Amino acid sequence: MTVQENTVVKLNYRYLDSQGHPLHRGRSFSLNVLVGRDCLPPFIEKQLMGKSSGEVVKVPISTEVTSSFPTVIVHIDDIPGGIEPYPGLVLSVLDDAGAISPIRIIRIDGDRIYAHPVQGDPGEDAAFVEIKIESIRWASVEEFLEGRAKHVH
Repeated sequence: MTVQENTVVKLNYRYLDSQGHPLHRGRSFSLNVLVGRDCLPPFIEKQLMGKSSGEVVKVPISTEVTSSFPTVIVHIDDIPGGIEPYPGLVLSVLDDAGAISPIRIIRIDGDRIYAHPVQGDPGEDAAFVEIKIESIRWASVEEFLEGRAKHVH
């Protein structure tokens, strides 16, 4: 299967500097997206179209673009109890590796919270985003109707 409109793609991506060296201590980020209907900038979706699982794409980016490409997506249920999230809020959450990661919320969309890591926003030195396609599947009816991929814990 290849990336195409209305497929859900699980991505791992990381930011690279102009020499191709990883930023954020080499940390990569995971993201599930519904192609053509979710949060990816259109020029990145265009680079992914027709690619298969396991392929890696290196896309040149600019500071303006990185601000629209969230580095972290947190499910609202993952926010510590008693905290009301809002854009600009800085808080710590557990990442996929079980480490505590401080994030700054940039946008809230339903049950999804889009954020950047606090220790260096990706746009500061990023010249490329390296994206590995982990898996591809057709969107469920629910995902298609909601216009976004399901959050996976």
